[in-house]
Amino acid sequence: MEERLDDLDISILRVLQEDARIPFSKLAKMLRVPESTVKFRVKKLLEREIITKFAALLNPVKLGYNVTLVIFINCEPRKVNEVFNELCKLKESHHIFQLTGKYDLITVLHARDTKEANEIFRTIKNIDGVKEAEMMIATGLLKIKTSLPI
Repeated sequence: MEERLDDLDISILRVLQEDARIPFSKLAKMLRVPESTVKFRVKKLLEREIITKFAALLNPVKLGYNVTLVIFINCEPRKVNEVFNELCKLKESHHIFQLTGKYDLITVLHARDTKEANEIFRTIKNIDGVKEAEMMIATGLLKIKTSLPI
């Protein structure tokens, strides 16, 4: 359900998407409003779960995760939720989406090397309720976008 936002909320969100570490005082000056207003609005955006988290975006390769996997999964119809819950438990799993079409779920994961990638893939194929899994390895990072067009 789409939340209603006014121009100030949208301005705050646009700036925070680019730099969530910006001090409220600087953000207030940029937007020409009192700092207390910015603090209040950000608090409300958090309460409404429009902002769900402030986080650092890490470079997986710099941390030794040289392989990005994309795994497409078909599940037994009554076990999609159970498979999803098991995928959530994998520390390597970063994104999980439910799909329409040929596959039920897709997950994006990071591994240190192809040996670890194969171990992860075997683990997923052995989850109770997984009928079929297909793994693809990303050969290059073309774009990561962390902001929404608001």
